[in-house]
Amino acid sequence: MRQRTRATLTAALLLILALTTTGSAQLPSLGELMRDKLDHAQDLLAAVVLGDHGRVQRIANELVALSEASTWSPLQTVQYLRYAADFRGSAHALMEAAEARNTDGVSLAYMEMTLNCVQCHKHVRGARLGD
Repeated sequence: MRQRTRATLTAALLLILALTTTGSAQLPSLGELMRDKLDHAQDLLAAVVLGDHGRVQRIANELVALSEASTWSPLQTVQYLRYAADFRGSAHALMEAAEARNTDGVSLAYMEMTLNCVQCHKHVRGARLGD
């Protein structure tokens, strides 16, 4: 439990530092954050398949921190906010299953999180196209 809290705080601190750098550096764009999310998701799949529970916890924690970044909010609709909350819930479930070394739980939470991503992206595309 303390490891998860420490990992959460570390990821949040790193994200805050990355987002609040001074000088000519700019905040990451939505595209950059989404690419980071995709990179993490791909790493997460490898960790899930390999049964690397510690790595699953770390990556899921980083995904939660990324999802809380202020520039990662292309819409402020009720549905979008629900998808974002569902994503974070699935990522937390993933961390908990990994901490319990529950491989089936990790697999299920990973699939739920992936489905949340697909549903949210579908919603955002539809909103942008006026569907």
